[in-house]
Amino acid sequence: MSVNLTRVDITQLPTCSARGTLKLLPFGGHKRQKIVVGTDQMSVVCLSMKHFECKTVFETSLAQEDNIVTPISSVYIQADTQKIYASAGTSVSGINKKGKIYYNLKSNMAESIQNIQVQGKIIVASGEYVLVSLDETGKELHYYMSPDRINDLYKMGDIAVLGCQDSTLRIVQGDTLSFEVALSGAVRSLTELSKTPVRARTNQEEEPDRKKKTGFLGRLRKGGKSSKDTGGGGGKEDTEGKSNEQGGTEGKSNGDSASKTEARQSEGSTSSLDASFAYGTMTGGIGAIHVEDGVARKTWFIPPPRSGEAR
Repeated sequence: MSVNLTRVDITQLPTCSARGTLKLLPFGGHKRQKIVVGTDQMSVVCLSMKHFECKTVFETSLAQEDNIVTPISSVYIQADTQKIYASAGTSVSGINKKGKIYYNLKSNMAESIQNIQVQGKIIVASGEYVLVSLDETGKELHYYMSPDRINDLYKMGDIAVLGCQDSTLRIVQGDTLSFEVALSGAVRSLTELSKTPVRARTNQEEEPDRKKKTGFLGRLRKGGKSSKDTGGGGGKEDTEGKSNEQGGTEGKSNGDSASKTEARQSEGSTSSLDASFAYGTMTGGIGAIHVEDGVARKTWFIPPPRSGEAR
């Protein structure tokens, strides 16, 4: 079975070289789909479409008085307010749905902003290696330095999820790396799934009468450490504790100290996170992962197509 594809040119815009600069506005009372595009000429263009008919709603330039033109690097839309946020260099601008600039922020980041997300009055921005959160005045609230390049950013409440170049999904809370998940390739993009994939559900959820098994494909490494250091695979400490306990009071004290350490680790982690994510790799692979109670289950992965194949 062959699929014949044809190209349809809807409109022509200036060059758009950065990822994440094309967004869809949610449908309102209108019957036309609105599209927002950030261009390399430091302008934000809003288009409306219906039956392949395209009209320009507004085109807003973010260039300042010094006339320095910086390409738009990221665009974010608040679904409830339909406010548009665009980043260029180290600056963030807010645009309302009529195309008027109502907000400008010059951050003190040493790196150019690559990704932004906005929740309320908090702006979360990532550069090549740095993740920061800022208030509406530009005051820095949190700062995190990633071990490898940040390719994509997704914000969930007070948790930031980073897709990194070293094939790792990192979950950061405030200034702290809570845990990380090793994936099948360098993460190019990621998003949250609204429903848990069936293959990620536990046996108890799929069959309530069946006993839950412990077989899973991946376990989170808390704080960027191996499971041996965090006690996740802590066979050594447990074995020593049991042997010492048989020997006398020394084993009892070791067991008490180990349990206190585990309690401190659980209090400071985000092990209560329950979410599913879909991610794309740099080579074209697509996968999904479910995170629950400090455990990551890789639910499915579609490898990249071979040369000349269509997905």
